[in-house]
Amino acid sequence: MVTNKSTYIATTFSTKNLTNVILKSATTKISGKVGKSLQIKIPTVGSKRVGVRVTLKDPSNRTYTITSTTIEKNAAFLMPKLNFSKPGLYTISLYLGTSKKIVTVKIAP
Repeated sequence: MVTNKSTYIATTFSTKNLTNVILKSATTKISGKVGKSLQIKIPTVGSKRVGVRVTLKDPSNRTYTITSTTIEKNAAFLMPKLNFSKPGLYTISLYLGTSKKIVTVKIAP
């Protein structure tokens, strides 16, 4: 979960106003609104066990670690649900072993 307190984001368990995104490419752009939640899924991490680390850079350029874990081979990865409380441009970086996926999220008021 988020390691530092932030006024921009919070993790949530709610599925209300949730947008699910399945990552298939190295870079993805998403638009949303304040108060909406986002959850990112990677269908499979591949044929090897890999370490996964997710970081988020908020509009004030502060970086937060969302989660860091190990995923077994051929398993899916489901990121914690994030709720955005302020508009702006957010960058989510997913590090899967030696590869990196970037998700740019534009949150409107």
